[in-house]
Amino acid sequence: TTDLLKPFVMKLGSLVFVAGLLVVGRVNGQEWLTKWPTITSCICKTGYNANSALQFLKSCTLPVEPCANCFLACQREHMKAMLATGAVNVTFYTSRNSKLTAAQVQECDTPLANEKDKCKRAQLFDACLKAINPTCLSY
Repeated sequence: TTDLLKPFVMKLGSLVFVAGLLVVGRVNGQEWLTKWPTITSCICKTGYNANSALQFLKSCTLPVEPCANCFLACQREHMKAMLATGAVNVTFYTSRNSKLTAAQVQECDTPLANEKDKCKRAQLFDACLKAINPTCLSY
């Protein structure tokens, strides 16, 4: 019976997560409609805790843990910020922050070219980028 309840529990968790985001008001209605499906999809896909994801959306601070890193990588892929290869889409980042240059983005991405674990690569890239420019670029 536990296996039969899993889809229900996952959907209930997603609804609680949705309600939490609406209360917090981190994203407005239009952004919510476009971003909610990928956020929920990445939570389900990676097993990342919905409350932790909410904290990330509020603070742009992601703990260094496997599920969190994979949640980040999943979000980046869905947003087209990270290519399927794990490399970043430089234009994605520079178009969202006028103080960030292509050279800075490449400075963080190039050393990670041999990192095959996309989850770890996403975390290392974000840590590097945040050191250069602390502006939250996630959402």
